[in-house]
Amino acid sequence: MARKKKFVKRNKKIKTKKNVKRKKKITRKYTKKRKCKKNIKRGGAKFIPNNTEELINKLNEFNIDISTWNIENGNKSVQQLFDEIKSGDSVINIDNNNIYRSVKVANAVVLSDDKQYRLIEKAHLNKDKQIVKERGNNVLSEKMDEDETVREAIIRGVQEELGEKYSRNIVFLNKNSPASIKNVEKSSYSYPGLKSMYTFYEKSIKIPQLTADFPPPHEIITEEKKSNGDFKRYIVWEWVENL
Repeated sequence: MARKKKFVKRNKKIKTKKNVKRKKKITRKYTKKRKCKKNIKRGGAKFIPNNTEELINKLNEFNIDISTWNIENGNKSVQQLFDEIKSGDSVINIDNNNIYRSVKVANAVVLSDDKQYRLIEKAHLNKDKQIVKERGNNVLSEKMDEDETVREAIIRGVQEELGEKYSRNIVFLNKNSPASIKNVEKSSYSYPGLKSMYTFYEKSIKIPQLTADFPPPHEIITEEKKSNGDFKRYIVWEWVENL
């Protein structure tokens, strides 16, 4: 009678709790690395400085000249950029050996009740109502906080720039449609030499009370205050034909 051959499976690893645990650890580590690479490829690594000194060092590392960053030159300071980062108004990203500032902006196209006119921002005035800066914005713009929605930012912008009572009287048009989005990369006026990526979210709105108080084509002057309640500036608005 023929003897049965014994087949022995060699190099078969015994599944122990130790081996399974080690395998899971390696897989988790590998997955984490891949996710990190994907994030950098998509939008760069976010840089969050702990203080202004860290921010200055990082800007110097990328040869950003900050010598003109001051109020005397009509620009903003490093401290103001640091405050923007901390408050969530701006984000500093580093991608492909480049550094840039990312800003999200909510734009509101303010229309009259009959949609025949739109409101434009014409100029900024000082306390003596002298022109400080000529404007020409076709929209009411507000920088968005990190966790803020477009709708929330627009309401806040109306409250700060037109007045609190008008922020309670906003009608959002095409409310079921998402805001139109536009990305624009340009050198920052406030921080010369630092590239900025602006993401604009635009929605059309009506403010019935505003149209009633200032029927087109009347000019409107509003007062904007700082966060502490102090005077910031007067803003001149004008109704123009909505072509």
